[in-house]
Amino acid sequence: MTTTPNSPDIIILRYGEISLKTPYVRTAFESRLITNIRKALQTQNIQATITRERGRIYLHTTPTPETLTILSHISGLVSFSPAQQTTADLPTLTTTTVALARPHLTKETSFALRVTRTGRHPYTSQDAARTLGAAIQATTHAPVNLTHPTTELFIEIRSTKTYLFTDKHRGIGGLPVGTQGKIAVLLDTPASLLAAWYLMHRGCSLHLIATQPTDQDKINDFLTTWHLQSPTTLLDATSPDFTDHLRRHTAIHRLDAIATGATRDDPTKTLEWLTRLKAQVHLPLLTPVIALTTDEARHQAKEKGVPL
Repeated sequence: MTTTPNSPDIIILRYGEISLKTPYVRTAFESRLITNIRKALQTQNIQATITRERGRIYLHTTPTPETLTILSHISGLVSFSPAQQTTADLPTLTTTTVALARPHLTKETSFALRVTRTGRHPYTSQDAARTLGAAIQATTHAPVNLTHPTTELFIEIRSTKTYLFTDKHRGIGGLPVGTQGKIAVLLDTPASLLAAWYLMHRGCSLHLIATQPTDQDKINDFLTTWHLQSPTTLLDATSPDFTDHLRRHTAIHRLDAIATGATRDDPTKTLEWLTRLKAQVHLPLLTPVIALTTDEARHQAKEKGVPL
């Protein structure tokens, strides 16, 4: 993306469900999301400053591929865009927009402007779109195509500032990790890490409990990929004291529930087994992937990048 001299490197971060919360809860969730982002960037020694306004979080850093990859694995982010910042002054905005559009457009291509505006300005969103579109056409001779453009130019005018960008990268959505309960996830089936992913996606903090010697590389890969700081404990499921150890572990760490990776075609995880485990541990038992077959769980894990 072309930038003008002295313009800050910035990435616009967007969330979804958080905006539906009450002001107090939304502020708390935003703070947790920012903390999670900052910690993830620090693990890769990426320097950044984070600011926020209502409905938006701004990451002031160079938008490298590594940074964008990290953001795509942060629970709570719906989308993000490397952007160029300028003022809401229409002549200045026009100059900056033309400079941004010029490398992307020729008379053989087409474009569409997506202009949004919040705040008080001496022009409407339609006025800005007409002025900016005419200036781009005069410079690039590219036609406007609002339905199937070659390039979309997004213009977010917010009070005295404007953010310009051409790309929207998808995040995984959900809620920030740490905004919900603390869950012990039994790594007792091939789909257990997928179950852990779903709980992470809903904002839960995870305590991973391996029930047998397992592939630690897969666990480490899962934790690293999704930027989780989740403790991992080994409890022998074949031991007659397994449930006692599990109950003690959940009490010491004040965990709110236990989850298992049971799928609907797993012959070892019957309703009787699940009911007995819940009764013995005296905590709610969560089964995030119980509606899936093992093959379906494997397919979803592959789509999400979860190692099984």
